[in-house]
Amino acid sequence: MIKYFGENLTLKSGKFLVNYSMEEKIRTHKVTLYNDDVNSFEFVMASLIKFCDLELQQAEQCALIADGNGKCDVFSGNFDETLETKLELDNLGLKVDLHEAIKSNMH
Repeated sequence: MIKYFGENLTLKSGKFLVNYSMEEKIRTHKVTLYNDDVNSFEFVMASLIKFCDLELQQAEQCALIADGNGKCDVFSGNFDETLETKLELDNLGLKVDLHEAIKSNMH
């Protein structure tokens, strides 16, 4: 068995079959951060690091994207995870929304 991008691959008849592990998260919802003129970049970045489990560079990129484009998806997961994250960011005064993730067959 080989690990590839978090998936377990099993060689069978010369082809790899993908076996998704039970621990794999099903990402059905996402939290979107919207630009505002209230919170500093540093505050937004620190909030994303703490509650969205982002690295410093990821948090900086999300803050820049939200500033330039008006919004940025900052977290994805199941409904309960995303709702908890949205509420934490709401409590900090960040403008965020919870959306259902669009499912696609395209890779």
